[in-house]
Amino acid sequence: MVKFLKENLFYHHNQIFPINPKTHLHPPAEASPMKPDKKKLKKLPKPLKTKISPPKLKKTTKTKELSSTTLSKKLSKTNLAHQLSKASKEKKDLLEQHQQELAKANKIQFNLLPEQIPKVPGIDIRVHYQSSKEVGGDYYDFIPVSPEHLGIVVADVSGKGIPAAMVMAMTRASLRLLARKILSPKETLIRVNKFLAKDIRGMMFVTLIYMILHIHTKEILICNAGHNPLLFKGEDGVQIINPPGIAVGLDLGERFNEILQEQSLTLQPGDRILAYTDGVTEAMNENEEEFGEEPLVEIIEKYHNKKSQKFLNILIEAITQHQGNAEQHDDITILTMYRKR
Repeated sequence: MVKFLKENLFYHHNQIFPINPKTHLHPPAEASPMKPDKKKLKKLPKPLKTKISPPKLKKTTKTKELSSTTLSKKLSKTNLAHQLSKASKEKKDLLEQHQQELAKANKIQFNLLPEQIPKVPGIDIRVHYQSSKEVGGDYYDFIPVSPEHLGIVVADVSGKGIPAAMVMAMTRASLRLLARKILSPKETLIRVNKFLAKDIRGMMFVTLIYMILHIHTKEILICNAGHNPLLFKGEDGVQIINPPGIAVGLDLGERFNEILQEQSLTLQPGDRILAYTDGVTEAMNENEEEFGEEPLVEIIEKYHNKKSQKFLNILIEAITQHQGNAEQHDDITILTMYRKR
């Protein structure tokens, strides 16, 4: 056994089988080198031709950062689109709510206007009221001051929307409350200003013309609180009636009371009076040109003898033609009185 181990446990570094160290440590001198057998070589299998693909690279830190950035951008865009959609819906809801509020205010304002024009013997009175898309502050009113006196108001509240409608309602209520049995328009407006100025001063103001017509004598007492002047067509042509005064609400009392003045005139057969708001003179066309006062003077000069409704139709048509396709930005109120012949 020992002999077998000694003979078989020695290996050459180029061989995988056991060799005998005694006989194979040195080859015999006469040994010749081995020649390859060509026939056997031909029978050996040919080497396989394989295509070597480059190894797949793992994602580096930079690649991961780029992927993260791309994902973040996609999420940001999605979030932005969601926010824009939400903002658009909120804006639409607010607009609808605003339009509903304006519609309610417009209805309230319209309901506060007189249902009918009082009939005065010998006097032809007509009114045209045309509201703009936004709620304005124009209004007119007739107040039974006494059995023989009729109060007539044409007013314009500064501003638009619900606040203007509220101030208009306050002005109307205070005038109706304080004008009864007071035959002086100046005294009435002093009371109204004292009543309103504390509440609306610094925010809004009201311009108005207040007239008191004596039903029998046809005498008219006129006060103008910072409003557009009154146009009067008599025997001497067209006159501008514009007694001094400032708007209601601009002053608490002392200055308002001092400036405000009355003016009187008596309507003769064929005479006409025209009161209006600035929506008439400031009506603009597509070139932003205002209608102005000159066309008013020309129309009243030329058509003053027409019936009041016909006269109004002519005036309104002239304003409409001037505006063309331009949008109406302000209320239009026109009141005219004509003493019949």
